Amino acid sequence: MLFLASFVRFGFNNFLAYKPNILATIGIENAASKTLMLTEMRQNHEQLKRELVSEIHELLAIMLNCRT
Repeated sequence: MLFLASFVRFGFNNFLAYKPNILATIGIENAASKTLMLTEMRQNHEQLKRELVSEIHELLAIMLNCRT
């Protein structure tokens, strides 16, 4: 009991009480980070699609000019 009393006296019991909140906060931060990363990936994907369509149109124009 004396051993546990020293932990209580130094406030370690408060740390253990907050531990689930710390884990929840880390989980929320990870979820927010993942959401941000997915949003950036979607934006990059859309930009690449636009660039690809533009290049395909340029290639088709070149091909049509070569045939005539």
